[in-house]
Amino acid sequence: MDTLKEGGEKIMKCKKYILPGILIGCLLFGGIVIASRDDFFSVAKVGDFAKTLRRNIEEGDTGEILLRGEHVSVQRDQYEQSRKFYLATGLREKEASESALVYCKEFNSLYHEAIRKNYDVSDGELEKYIDEMRENFHSANVSPESVQIYRAILKQFDSEDQYWEYQKKVYQKQLPIEKMNRDLEEEFYQKNPQASSEDWEKEFQKIKDELVLKENFHN
Repeated sequence: MDTLKEGGEKIMKCKKYILPGILIGCLLFGGIVIASRDDFFSVAKVGDFAKTLRRNIEEGDTGEILLRGEHVSVQRDQYEQSRKFYLATGLREKEASESALVYCKEFNSLYHEAIRKNYDVSDGELEKYIDEMRENFHSANVSPESVQIYRAILKQFDSEDQYWEYQKKVYQKQLPIEKMNRDLEEEFYQKNPQASSEDWEKEFQKIKDELVLKENFHN
């Protein structure tokens, strides 16, 4: 399998739970083994991605809407941030743009569904999650390649604290989705005890496709 295709497939698996704003979280917790693939992420492009994060913090959302749905919309800022993430993984411009658009539609649709089903996250849960994640980045288990990428991101922030404060905002949306996804997965295996992980992947994709279809995104 060539590098581009392999990278794209790994990212597709990673993205179902991980927001592109959490690049480092994806590196360590999304199933991507950077230590064995030092060509997987471009440090230079990771820097570009981090600049986008920093700009979003300093300038805030522009509010420009790229696509409108029945309940949610896709903002251009979110799309551009996601596109930079996929470029950092090695995808070409066209593939990165397409992947970013699909991701934004799916993520926003999932978030609306999670909120509709009354999933949320408390301040305490959020603080604990971020603290544990941050501690993991300073553990001995982190590969040198991951450390290099982490540093490339931190260069675009005033401090490490600023970066993690940003992540709190990201996970306020991410964690309700993760809670809902875990419940959906558990329910699926209860109904289908002989099902494989591939079966769940197909079912989860079907769920996302249906939610996106309901939104009827348009310009």
